[in-house]
Amino acid sequence: MSAYMNYNNFYLHRLINMKYKHIVTFILTFQFCQLYAQIEKIKLHKKPEYMKFSVDYGLLNGGRLEIMVDTGVVQIDNHICHRIVMKGYTAGMVGWFSTISNEWFSLIDTSTGLPYKFSRKIIENTYKKNESTTFDRTKNMAYVTVKTDTSSYEVKDYPIDNQSHDMISAYFAFRFYDFEDVRKKDTLTIPFFLENKLYYFKMRYVGKKKIKTIFGKKKALVISPILPPNKMFSSGESIKVYLSDDKNRIPLKMQASLVIGSITANLEEYK
Repeated sequence: MSAYMNYNNFYLHRLINMKYKHIVTFILTFQFCQLYAQIEKIKLHKKPEYMKFSVDYGLLNGGRLEIMVDTGVVQIDNHICHRIVMKGYTAGMVGWFSTISNEWFSLIDTSTGLPYKFSRKIIENTYKKNESTTFDRTKNMAYVTVKTDTSSYEVKDYPIDNQSHDMISAYFAFRFYDFEDVRKKDTLTIPFFLENKLYYFKMRYVGKKKIKTIFGKKKALVISPILPPNKMFSSGESIKVYLSDDKNRIPLKMQASLVIGSITANLEEYK
C-alpha cells in the first residue's frame, strides 16, 4: 500500500508539473461548436455571473477554478467588449506538491462574439509569465506579447483562422450553442488559438443525463472531446462535460479519466 501511495503521489506531482499543467483549464476549455463560420454573437447575461468549481484528483482536493463575467461592457481601441476573467489555483493536499495560481482575461467583441484581446498571468512555483494576445481580424493574425521578467519582453505574430477563439470565448460560444439540430454522436469543431498555435478541436455530443448538482437533480447535456492518442488520458470518452439542459447552460460538472486515477470538477457556487 505504501509503495502504491508513493507512486501515486509521484505521478500526481508529475501531472501537475508536466508541460501542459493546466489540466483544469484543459477540461473546461474543450468547448466547441459545429460550423464555426455560422456562430452567432455570444449572448452573455446582462448581469454579472460568477462560478466556482472544486477540483479533485481521486480523493484529494486539487484546486479551485473561478469564472467571472463583468457587468456591462468596456471600450478598447474602438471595440465594445464583454470582459470575462477565469482563475485557476491549487488547493488542499495538491498544494503540498506544487503552487499554481493562474489568471486568464478575455475581451470579447460584442459585434462578432469573437475575442479582440486575450491575456494570461501564469505563476507556477518559481516560474512567472505574462502573455497578451491581440486578434487582428482584417489580416487574420494574432500578435502575442510575452513577458517573463521585469526587464524584457518579445512580440511575435501568428496566422489564425478568421473565426479563431481564445480559451474563454470558445467556452461561451459552445455554452450557448443551439443543440436543437445536434444529434447524439455528432462531432462539433472550433478553431482555437493559444500561446503560439492554432488548433482545431473536436467534440462529440454524447446525449443527455440526470446528475446530482448543487441545484439538486438536473438534466444535463453531455459532451466529450475527441482526443488523439496520448499517455495521460484513458481511451474512449475519457473526458465528459455536463451543461445544464436549459437556457443558462451552466457547466455543472467535468470528469476526466486518467491512465492512473481521475479528476473531477464540480460546480460548488453559482450566482
